[in-house]
Amino acid sequence: MNAPPSDATAARPGPARYCVIGHPVAHSRSPWIHTRFAELLGEALAYDRELAPLDGFAATVQRLRADGVAGCNVTVPFKFEAAALATRLTERARLACACNLLRFDGDAVVGDNTDGWGLVHDITAGAGFDLAGRDLLLVGAGGAAAGVLGPLLGTGLRRIVIVNRSLDRARRLARHHADLAARQNVELQVENPQDLKASFDVVVNATAASLNGAAPPVPNRRCATATAARSSRNLDSSDSLAATRTSASASSTSRRRLSSTATA
Repeated sequence: MNAPPSDATAARPGPARYCVIGHPVAHSRSPWIHTRFAELLGEALAYDRELAPLDGFAATVQRLRADGVAGCNVTVPFKFEAAALATRLTERARLACACNLLRFDGDAVVGDNTDGWGLVHDITAGAGFDLAGRDLLLVGAGGAAAGVLGPLLGTGLRRIVIVNRSLDRARRLARHHADLAARQNVELQVENPQDLKASFDVVVNATAASLNGAAPPVPNRRCATATAARSSRNLDSSDSLAATRTSASASSTSRRRLSSTATA
């Protein structure tokens, strides 16, 4: 990571090059999303998928930088590794300890997390669903869940319950956000999925289970309102509506133009 692209590589002619890194990655719609945005903005862009070995994320990023790639989105299971790899983190990425995008800026690797902003925007503006006073079930405690929890705490929700196969991981995530939850006056709890007794207005699936067509590991009866926020089924969290489709893939001019809609 300490070897930025060479001058010869950085000066390579042609469209700016970006990609989404994951394992698996074939499910990601990021290439379509970013390519379409570039077309609408009249910009030249090349955007690919990059399947990284499970033990080779850092090496993959180093190779892409050396090859002149300008930035990347990050999907399962590398979001925590992406944050550790970054030399500079935005405030929301620091809170999440996870990144869904990396921008290569000279010697710097700038990490951001737009998962939560995009998810909240999609629910409130896209679906027109007001989260204030609602009860939300967050399924999962990995990189996607870490990215969305902070922004969700700022929406006026009454209560957020985290469920996960590993209760220890869910408790760590809750502890990390406990101060923010207290400041926002949101009840933040952790429960075993099979012990759920309450119903919820919104369920956010932040697990990778649905990549294989599986349903979230919670009883259906716990969803009081037919509102499901999907962070990993049809739109994985690196495809969520904003910075994913702007910050990593648009040029610096476009990033400034679209910075008010940067997300997940």
